[in-house]
Amino acid sequence: MDKKLVQKQRMKKYFIDAAIQVIKEEGVSNLTVKKITDLAGYAQGTLYNYFENLNILLYYCAVEFLKMCLNKLLNEQKLCQSPKEKVIRSSVAYANYFISNPNIFQIVFLEDLGMIPKDIESEDKTLYEITLLSRNNLQECADSGLINKKDVLMKQSLIANTIHANMLFYIKQRMIMTQNDILGKIKSEVTYILEK
Repeated sequence: MDKKLVQKQRMKKYFIDAAIQVIKEEGVSNLTVKKITDLAGYAQGTLYNYFENLNILLYYCAVEFLKMCLNKLLNEQKLCQSPKEKVIRSSVAYANYFISNPNIFQIVFLEDLGMIPKDIESEDKTLYEITLLSRNNLQECADSGLINKKDVLMKQSLIANTIHANMLFYIKQRMIMTQNDILGKIKSEVTYILEK
């Protein structure tokens, strides 16, 4: 690999890692170029050599957060004994990841980041992989006879909608529940969708 490309990727990673740390600790609303560059150990202007603007950097952060989520889901899958358990546990693990990290939920689902940078759009498939994992789990349920094969996509959509709606209402404090209560609610609703 070209040394300049390696250097550029390394520099981008310094800024991405610094931004991720600020987002996790202080939230996206407190994110500034100064905080990022101070944490990364570079001058403010240096950031713009690697990112056209802050929104592009935030896209890279969102991708990293989704990769972390995917890793949690893949680890959760290893603990499952049946296709039904994969769907339920993955759904709860996905919700728990974002509910435990409301600042991450904010950047991934609520922030207006503008257009997707071309290199992310063409190279990163993490969101697709999460969606595919969900669909494959439901397909396994269909293959085992738990659900009808023609219902896989509809059930995937219903499960995604119930998870995201519950997360949004909980994180934005429209539901007064504990984290365990909301995760239990999500588990019950996903189970219900699977069994109908």
